[in-house]
Amino acid sequence: MGLITFLVMCIEFYAEHIHSDSSSVYSLFVRENIFDLLVNDYEDLHGMSTEYIMQLLDQYIINQPDMCSSENITVHAMYNATITPEIVKLISEKYGITEQEAMDAFYKSETAKALNDPETGLYGQSALFIFSQYVMEKEQQK
Repeated sequence: MGLITFLVMCIEFYAEHIHSDSSSVYSLFVRENIFDLLVNDYEDLHGMSTEYIMQLLDQYIINQPDMCSSENITVHAMYNATITPEIVKLISEKYGITEQEAMDAFYKSETAKALNDPETGLYGQSALFIFSQYVMEKEQQK
């Protein structure tokens, strides 16, 4: 598993774990320097169970361990954790930026927020379709 895939998995699964959206969790990870922890300990953490990582993040963020069973991870979170690295790679390639910069840009976008809202219809779409929505959003901002 690559670093970006691991970071996205942590974001998506932690969002599900705390019943929040992934854009908010991304902001939380930035604010609390969680990415430093995850990047620095990547070699040790990427092979750990989802339950272990959720507990670690709980302890690091709020110092209140909470149990998270991998059985409680929904299909939506699993889908987002699988498809988002593909979207990040497409953004990185199109805009000539690093994957970490692309991840930052994506999670701050309205497209990422829409992906977490089942009412938008983005859930279940292809990475290429969601990427095209992101590109249209960026073009509209110009």
